[in-house]
Amino acid sequence: MPSPRYGFIFLLIILLAACARVPAPPTPTVIPFPTVTVGRQYEALLPPITAVPGQTVPLANPATVAALANQPTPTPDFAACPANHDVSLGERPNLLLGGEGVANEITRFLTAGGSVAALREQLRDDWGLLREDTILRSDVDLTGEGIPEIVLTFNAPPNAGYLQVFGCTNGRYELRHQVAVNEGEAPEVVWLGDLNFDGKGELVYATTVCEAEDTCEFETQVLTWDEELGRFVSLLPGGVRNFSLPTLNDIDQDQVAEIVLNLDTRGTRTTGPLRTGVNIYDWNGQEYVLSIVQLDPPRFRIQVIHEADRFLSRMETANAAALYEQALNDPDLRYWFNDGPVTLPAYTLYRLLLTYAISEDPRVVSVIERINEDYPELEDAPVYIQMAVAFRDVLTETNSPRTACAAVLDIVEEQPEALDLLNRYGSRNPKYTAEALCPF
Repeated sequence: MPSPRYGFIFLLIILLAACARVPAPPTPTVIPFPTVTVGRQYEALLPPITAVPGQTVPLANPATVAALANQPTPTPDFAACPANHDVSLGERPNLLLGGEGVANEITRFLTAGGSVAALREQLRDDWGLLREDTILRSDVDLTGEGIPEIVLTFNAPPNAGYLQVFGCTNGRYELRHQVAVNEGEAPEVVWLGDLNFDGKGELVYATTVCEAEDTCEFETQVLTWDEELGRFVSLLPGGVRNFSLPTLNDIDQDQVAEIVLNLDTRGTRTTGPLRTGVNIYDWNGQEYVLSIVQLDPPRFRIQVIHEADRFLSRMETANAAALYEQALNDPDLRYWFNDGPVTLPAYTLYRLLLTYAISEDPRVVSVIERINEDYPELEDAPVYIQMAVAFRDVLTETNSPRTACAAVLDIVEEQPEALDLLNRYGSRNPKYTAEALCPF
């Protein structure tokens, strides 16, 4: 058991210089690309303007320039698809068997010359598939061949939904793509049109994915037609998830739409606290990639602590210390759990002590003094204070951070709440190991 007397100061700290400049707290927001305000153009931050032959408006995005210079020229051939005839859909297939029966009957109907207007009427009135929350569209050419594809969404019992894309080739309609949702509503079409100025339409859709009853999100995907492969491929590998649907805006006015995710949910019981802000995905000439992360200031104290812990794990001690100080002293930060005022200050003092000790910062003295003042009885103190005292005592005796951490890990093994209290902040927040609590 470590000594409960807190007044003993590290021998190594006594030898340090008396003065050290205190760094200002870093901004925890990570912005890999220049920040933007949606709807406003920052011309000074844009790449050099590039002109394209025949283009009257200069463009800033090189991907746009390349797309404009290499646009395909579609040659419509409406004679290749059947003319309209008086054709009817057959009986509605058994929807419990999936979407294949629906697709087969629709392709038969269209290949026989059935019109889109008749298809819409019969899907709505006879089959009962078209509702206010489903669509039938036939106004966008997704393949660049000059003939619009037919996009359909519908729901099926007991709890399934489908998105189907039909196209005409050599006089016959075929199902070119299907998205099946086995548990949930039909995919929602967010965008149907030319997204990246490549001369053909893209399909942006979102499905609902539920991690838990209180945590349902939209998973967004972007599809484009690959002529060489003869199928639709993703322009947003892996898709993106968010609690609200994305918006598509040409923020930088380069004729290519960006995908904007408004991070407006502070978290659920399942996820734990979440940062709010904006993520923006932009076209790089091949696919959509995350280009801007613009986060609001942290609202919860644990979010600042998590970021400080990340800095300490990378041995960026100045940044870590500034954020630990903020977590201790910022009155505007909130607690996620009701017992936060008990557990988090103790944990933060422990981590701040580690940070100052490892960096040989004389401010470790003030941390120890605060521990002495706030926790006069070690036996009644939170586990993190016991860890702090053990680290201090062993480091003072041995001058070995590794040996001091071994003493800390003994306490963690005896008192598993040291990990449990940190690992309860939901699925979207860090999970700690014993070694992470004292990584030296």
